[in-house]
Amino acid sequence: MKKIILILITTAFLSACSKKEIEKPVEEQYNKSQIDDTSIPKKAAENGENLFEQAFNAYDNHNYIKAAELFEKSCNSGYAQGCGALAMLYDRRLSSVAHDLNGIEYNITKAIQWHEKACSGGFAESCLNLGNLYYKGQEVPEDFHKSFQWYQKGCDGDNAEACFKLANVYSHPYISEQSGVSLNYKEAFQLYEKACNGNVADACYNLGMYYHEGREIVQPNQAQAKQLFQKSCDLGNKHDVVTKLACDMYRKLDSTL
Repeated sequence: MKKIILILITTAFLSACSKKEIEKPVEEQYNKSQIDDTSIPKKAAENGENLFEQAFNAYDNHNYIKAAELFEKSCNSGYAQGCGALAMLYDRRLSSVAHDLNGIEYNITKAIQWHEKACSGGFAESCLNLGNLYYKGQEVPEDFHKSFQWYQKGCDGDNAEACFKLANVYSHPYISEQSGVSLNYKEAFQLYEKACNGNVADACYNLGMYYHEGREIVQPNQAQAKQLFQKSCDLGNKHDVVTKLACDMYRKLDSTL
């Protein structure tokens, strides 16, 4: 779950104004207070990072209740990853935690609540997780329209997997209809490109098929298809069906071009 190395930044609050400062003209006091106020969001974010790191230390030490408390404080300090991590504690399927977390009960309602806050705060992985929940109907009613909305937010936040899922919405008639959007192969193609550039193997395979078959908006281009199949093959899980197809297509084109 922890994907980045966070840099701890030590911060300190501003000291109280001295008597000399208080005696300054009101205009100067006002201007100074405005400058100080602009530092509050930055300080809050730094504090959120510190709390986030402390939470992971507690998690690594199997103190899950303490970790949850610190993730929540991190979240409430404005650090969106803290919200996302807290959501994952409440839904182990999202966090891929195989073991029980003593003191933390599975709670999909809380998971959704914190993922929504994380997504709204700019943590795009939580947007993706929400999209998946509604797409698959996991503990919530299946809702392709909600799923589409969360995938859109995730893709807007540069989550490549969310862009791939969004591309599928635009390129599949049934999903598009259920999501309340029109088929749009040009949009799908551009989203597959964005996802492939973000190293989503299945997106590279789909792009390869566009060029291999000359689908909808592109002319056949076997050399381009070969490159995309190779990238999909290299990126994917060798036991995955799509990856096997990509590798087979690459070998086939490589032997003929």
